[in-house]
Amino acid sequence: MGSAPELGAFHASLDRALSDTAFIDRFYDSFIASSGEIELLFRHADMPRLKRKLKNSLRLITQAIDDEPGAAEYLELLGRTHKRLGIEPRHFDGWIWALIDTVAQCDAEFGPDTERVWRTVLSASVVRMQAGTIVQAGTTGPAADSTA
Repeated sequence: MGSAPELGAFHASLDRALSDTAFIDRFYDSFIASSGEIELLFRHADMPRLKRKLKNSLRLITQAIDDEPGAAEYLELLGRTHKRLGIEPRHFDGWIWALIDTVAQCDAEFGPDTERVWRTVLSASVVRMQAGTIVQAGTTGPAADSTA
């Protein structure tokens, strides 16, 4: 995915961003305001629950880029879950943009190199999530889209 220094830079930036107590709120404010379509998708969402899940998902992304066992497969599971919720591949572009913009606001050390690393990591994670939405040839039924 990247070199050890790049991955270290991602981890450090994420830690700095998450240390800002407004980070998750700022992200969702930005993302939801990014389009009427996104606003509709989140209109009846349990935001406290989603905020906890986002923090966990960001940690999961770090586990996936560190090649922790099972993390990449869990990203695929998240992809299937998001697909069932009506999240389309094009929505992830806005998610990446809003997340990077929010990190830039909350990470005092954010710069062009940090942005590049975030974009690389998030793009790779989204690709993995979307891979989970592709049903294998010959696989049908609930098992093909199971979240259990």
